[in-house]
Amino acid sequence: MKLLTKEIKSKLPLLYLQEGENDPTVHAKFFLGPFTWYVLEGQEADGGFLFFGEVVSNMGSEFGYFTLEELEEVRSPIGTSVERDIHFSPKPLSEVAR
Repeated sequence: MKLLTKEIKSKLPLLYLQEGENDPTVHAKFFLGPFTWYVLEGQEADGGFLFFGEVVSNMGSEFGYFTLEELEEVRSPIGTSVERDIHFSPKPLSEVAR
């Protein structure tokens, strides 16, 4: 499955464009096992693609940067890879289920 489609990429705000907003928009959701990545912003950087968003797991959540390349390389212990929630539509961060 392609994680970053042309449609998502074209609508994704560049890094820092939502900085300071009270309720930024989540544009994509990726998941693998207990981990979920909620993408707020992203852009080409250093020959790859850099995202900023919230990472949620059974150990808690935190905001930070992650790359498309890292997501494509991650595998679970049984070999499954990160997937994109194809049913997810952009929504305010406050509306994302935790």
